[in-house]
Amino acid sequence: MTTIAATLEAQLDEVSLRQLRVIAGVAAQRGLQAYLVGGGVRDALLGLPIGDIDVTVAGATLGFAQAVASALGGEVMAHSQFNTFALNIADRRIDIAMARRESYAHPGALPTVSPGSMDDDLARRDFSINAMAASINPDSWGELLDPFDGRADLRRGVVRALHDASFRDDATRILRAVRYAVRLGFTLDTHTLRLLRRDLTHIDGISGARIRHELERIFQEGRAVSILDRMQRLGVTQTIHPALALDAPTLEALRRAVNCPYADKAALFLSILTYDMAASDRVAFTERLRLTSRWAQVVQDTARARSSVQDDPSIDVFSRSEIYMRLRARDEAAILGCALFDEDGAAARRLTLFLRELRYVKPMLNGNDLLELGVPQGTRIGELLYDLLVARLDEKIRTREDEISLVLARLESATDG
Repeated sequence: MTTIAATLEAQLDEVSLRQLRVIAGVAAQRGLQAYLVGGGVRDALLGLPIGDIDVTVAGATLGFAQAVASALGGEVMAHSQFNTFALNIADRRIDIAMARRESYAHPGALPTVSPGSMDDDLARRDFSINAMAASINPDSWGELLDPFDGRADLRRGVVRALHDASFRDDATRILRAVRYAVRLGFTLDTHTLRLLRRDLTHIDGISGARIRHELERIFQEGRAVSILDRMQRLGVTQTIHPALALDAPTLEALRRAVNCPYADKAALFLSILTYDMAASDRVAFTERLRLTSRWAQVVQDTARARSSVQDDPSIDVFSRSEIYMRLRARDEAAILGCALFDEDGAAARRLTLFLRELRYVKPMLNGNDLLELGVPQGTRIGELLYDLLVARLDEKIRTREDEISLVLARLESATDG
């Protein structure tokens, strides 16, 4: 039996290594065999740090998960009907799952799950490089299960589907195949590429929520733009929705977004991807992917932000306050996405001015200050605060004394009237 014990010990941090030893001890006490599975084994063999701890145990139960949590001083946060458990251990997540087999009633269906062996569990996975397991039990620490030659595919640098029905069973694997290939600098196995192209239409049978979750994972990747570009070249993005077309300007804007310090890259990418969509396509795209309320807002506000500050024949010059009023209710990611897409245009300059300066402008005086100046309680306070904001935006006033003078002048004008 091949062992990767030394590799595991080199790639695991001290805390994770200790936690795996504890899990293995609980398993051994109960006569169970525990394995580190999937991405953790793959990354260890690639010489990468092991980030996620995923453990599979044939015969895992809630009682086993609770015993592990207790031994590690944590808790079981979640428990699915398929005996998968999420443990919180000192703000670290550990996933423990029962070894299982899966079958699909029809393409795109969620799998039917039943208890199984480790061989069954590895056979249900997506690609050979993710279908490896390493024993963590004390008497077999590091022994490698590799029934689909995943280690050889790691050496070859290829992503290979386990069987010909893989993408038909679950077409989200198409998106994952591209994501893994680009992330790892691998190619798609020649036969796997043929299967992918053959089965593109099965993406239509996948729920919008599942596709959205795959896109979220792509947006979080360090090479997200390259993944999206590769998906475009393979016809994947167009199959998700025909209007999701990544032409050269879109790709260039996405690359600019990568270098932008904005934290919510997913929302920013979404804005850029939908920038050129027609109104009907935006609606269809939102419905197809069952976008969350936030993401739907980003899509809507991208269209609104784009149109609201484009050249308007009815306005000779956009004042600073006009720009502010047109953008103040729009989502920040949508505004930034539009600015990055139309980087050198007049509209982009207005968008950037809002983001960098105008949105932070506030009057120095507040409602209490206005009451002290003699403004009567009521709607007049709000009106004057609005007037102060506009005057500050348009740089007609600059100091607190200027604001006081404006308020007193308005009060005097009202009295004279």
